[in-house]
Amino acid sequence: MSLSQHRERPAPDEIILRAPAKLNLNLRIAGKAEDGYHQLVSLVGFTTFGDSLLLRPSDQDKITIDGPQSRALSEAGGDSLIARARDGLRDLGADIPPTAIHMTKEIPIGGGLGGGSTDAAAALRGLMQLYDIALDPQALHHLARSLGADVPVCLHPGWQIMGGIGEQLYPLAQPETPLFITLANPGRHVATAAIFAALNAPLAGADNLAETDRDLRAEIARLYDQPRHADWAGLVSLGNDLTLAASQLCPEIARLLADMQKLSSSDPAASAPALAIAMSGSGASCFALFSEQESADALAKALHIEGYWAVASAFL
Repeated sequence: MSLSQHRERPAPDEIILRAPAKLNLNLRIAGKAEDGYHQLVSLVGFTTFGDSLLLRPSDQDKITIDGPQSRALSEAGGDSLIARARDGLRDLGADIPPTAIHMTKEIPIGGGLGGGSTDAAAALRGLMQLYDIALDPQALHHLARSLGADVPVCLHPGWQIMGGIGEQLYPLAQPETPLFITLANPGRHVATAAIFAALNAPLAGADNLAETDRDLRAEIARLYDQPRHADWAGLVSLGNDLTLAASQLCPEIARLLADMQKLSSSDPAASAPALAIAMSGSGASCFALFSEQESADALAKALHIEGYWAVASAFL
């Protein structure tokens, strides 16, 4: 049996949990498989910044949303992934009574920070905890994949290398030194499908895809496992193959990256320069990495003054 449910101890009345933002420090396209899907390799981390979910038993199923990004989410059609996650567990036989789920939405919509995916993954974790559901890891992974390519990596927030279309996951040890970050967004929604269409990557055979995947994962692992601490600048410099296509569709991305570079090097409040600056995922959100919290805070403040959405955070 892949599913079991225990009632030995009473379930909590409610659960509050975080849905942390996902960050792609690099994103390389290994090629496009014969099925038309782009195969990628990417180093992924999660930040203390993110959305939050509150789950509790109710007399009927309902999902409510507030927070600074709630209006944008509503205008984009709402977050159906949470409902699909709940219903997916029920389809697997989980005894989930009517449940109220309230989300506080902080992550920008369509920003390359995995907002919808991390919300769905948090809903899965929360429902399983609230109702004491034990699901076979393979069945849970399969359900997550059915919800979206980024949902599996969000199930266990932490440093990981993604492969394939996002379903191949390689957990990494926690880095020895803390890492801080400024996240910024130009206020534009960029459609991931449009970016991949503009990418126009060539078809690659299975052997070539496997070799490229292996080489890229080995290089990420080498830079991540430096003797004293990860080579963050080197990891980001591996590149994001979606940046050019995204910037062509959304020129504001290139402008934001230039402003982040300028402000991070000129702001007198910054105690240390940025280790690296790049776009996350398919955009439009960008990031700057720092070794000190004060520098991340200073850049976020400077970007706010320039009219950008920005927040300083740290990695889990």
